[in-house]
Amino acid sequence: MTERADMTTPRRGAGPVRFHRAAPGRPTRGRRRSGQILVMALLAIGLMVGVIFYVYNTGWHVNRRLTMQNVADSVAISGADWTARSMNVIAMNNCAQSRMLALVPVLDSLPLATEMALAEVTAWEAGLALQIGGVPSTKDDYLRSGLESLQQRMADQRDILAGLNEVFTASLDMRTVTHWAVEDEGGPRPHGSLWRTAMALEEFSYVTWQSSDVLAQANAVRFGEANGADVALLLPLTPQVPARVGEYLDFRPVIDGNVSVYYDNASMRVTGGEGGGIPDFAYPHRLGPWGMLYKWRWARSEGEPGVFVPDPVQPDYDPGPPVLVRGGGDGAPGGRTRGSSVSMPSTPSRTVRGHWEGGWSQVVGWTTYGPYYWVREEATRAGAYVPDTWYGSYIRALSDAKRSYMWATPAELKTIYYPEWIHTDSYPAAKAMAEGDEEPPGSEPPASPDDGSKEINRTLYYRVEVYSSIPPTSGNYLTPGTFESNADNPKAIWMAGWQDAGTWGGYEQVGNYVWRYRNSEGDLEVTHWPEIGITYSESPDGEPVFRPVYVEIHYIWGGVDIGEDVEVRNPFNWEEGEQLPRPLLFDPGPNGELEYGHQRKGGRTAIGYGFLGIVREKAKAEVWPRRFSDITGPDEDAPVDDIFTIAQVKLFNNRSWDLWTQDWQVQLTPLSRWDQWLWELEVAQWEIAQVGQLVEEQELIEIDEYLRSIDEDMTWRFFKH
Repeated sequence: MTERADMTTPRRGAGPVRFHRAAPGRPTRGRRRSGQILVMALLAIGLMVGVIFYVYNTGWHVNRRLTMQNVADSVAISGADWTARSMNVIAMNNCAQSRMLALVPVLDSLPLATEMALAEVTAWEAGLALQIGGVPSTKDDYLRSGLESLQQRMADQRDILAGLNEVFTASLDMRTVTHWAVEDEGGPRPHGSLWRTAMALEEFSYVTWQSSDVLAQANAVRFGEANGADVALLLPLTPQVPARVGEYLDFRPVIDGNVSVYYDNASMRVTGGEGGGIPDFAYPHRLGPWGMLYKWRWARSEGEPGVFVPDPVQPDYDPGPPVLVRGGGDGAPGGRTRGSSVSMPSTPSRTVRGHWEGGWSQVVGWTTYGPYYWVREEATRAGAYVPDTWYGSYIRALSDAKRSYMWATPAELKTIYYPEWIHTDSYPAAKAMAEGDEEPPGSEPPASPDDGSKEINRTLYYRVEVYSSIPPTSGNYLTPGTFESNADNPKAIWMAGWQDAGTWGGYEQVGNYVWRYRNSEGDLEVTHWPEIGITYSESPDGEPVFRPVYVEIHYIWGGVDIGEDVEVRNPFNWEEGEQLPRPLLFDPGPNGELEYGHQRKGGRTAIGYGFLGIVREKAKAEVWPRRFSDITGPDEDAPVDDIFTIAQVKLFNNRSWDLWTQDWQVQLTPLSRWDQWLWELEVAQWEIAQVGQLVEEQELIEIDEYLRSIDEDMTWRFFKH
């Protein structure tokens, strides 16, 4: 191998190596190739970065579009929901006004009803106090004990009514609550708080109605801008609640009428019912809140009875000894009663088990009742706390009389019987008064100047009973386990007209105002009454043995009622021409375009309660916005690069399509009726002045131009979600 000075070894078969010296300032060929690669690499990197930016901005754009779609949903829902809430507020106020009017006759009846009930129970309690000191003595003094328990019963009820009456006489003048005008009270009318509340509710409804359009648009815009939209608006541009101002008489079907549903038909009466109608009733979609929302209704059913098939009687069943009763009856007249009586025995009844076969029953309809009936019955139930009085009946009678004044000023006031119970010093004085021989002490001048008589409307007696297996003549009479008595809760009996116990057969007078009945042996017999010591037995021939029951009944005179009629005052005492409370009624428009379902309007399909939320986010890219957004030049608009999203909602009420039923709701729906929304955009340009501070006219024009550029058949591609 030939050694070279540079100590290199040539490759086998390689040719001679040549060396070239580069000219000064001229790159070598290898360096030229290296520079070209760098340029290509830089171009590739730039392209790659552009692609990355493009993909990133595209993804950002898609994400923003999804976000803006959610914003459009919120815009549509928030705007429509404001309208729904406004309609629910108006419906709530209409119902509340009805309740205020319904309360007027009922609450106005309470003072007089309380006064009447208090007067009667006070007289009864005072009469009993007189009686207790003079009743004849009985074994174990059960008669006196019975009257004392009666006196306590009356005193308890008197205390309840006295406390309530104190409120009405000392603390609360009911006229300031229920009367339209209160005598000698200054200030603008109405004076009664219920009337002022009803008028305030009307004003509240009116303001809600008049402001609903602007506030619905403001709510939609606020939600859109708060969620990042550059432009947000709601169509219709001024979505006012469809209402009109009614009249005071529009409350009449609510108070006096009713709605009746029967199979596939329904009807409404303005009067003659228990309430629950609405003035703008329409079947089947406008039945009102009372029957549809509150369920204030009575069901109507039809059917055929089946046959009850009892289960077989078990062989080990023992019904107990037979209880047979024969005879009985004391011959005294009857009447309205309170308190208890001795319970006569009866054969124990076995619960019959079994099942029904055949027959059918189904609900085929219903009839409503309204707020007046509801509140009257609630007030009437207060009579359960003072059961000896007619308190509940007084409330019902007075309320119904006052209700008849509600719709027109009466020619003359109605009257109600005001009781006046007296307990004179002796029974003969009451008898003489009944027969016209003398006047009761302290009474007004006689009703008739001819005979001085006073009509007796009712007579009151108290009844104390004893049923014993031992005769009253025995020394063992009234021993424990041999008798039953009602002395712990005697009966009070109110008989119609004048009743003279001295004329009753079988009764003897045993004291002033006291008559006693004793049956003869054999008048009442039973086979089994273990509570008084009689148990079942049979004769040698297998017949049940009847044993006598000894009855002792005392009737104690309690007084007579000589009351007279008094006038029922009128709380509906307005003057002609005064403005009374009014409801807001549903107004579907001149062509019925907002009626239930969808009607035709000017050749177009009406949207009904449809709303469209529109959102626009102006074009901008997240990365390098000038290069990626203003692709058509800095001085040119690029509307196609903006993000437009829309959402459609419907406003509906599944219970009743009216302004009485508080159940209006909103729901997103697929986009539909594109031409109608374009028509709404035209209308919006005429209404822009009403919402000029919320929506700019130029923005509305640009939205209109853009949406009109989209073919209706393609809208689902752009706005489907």
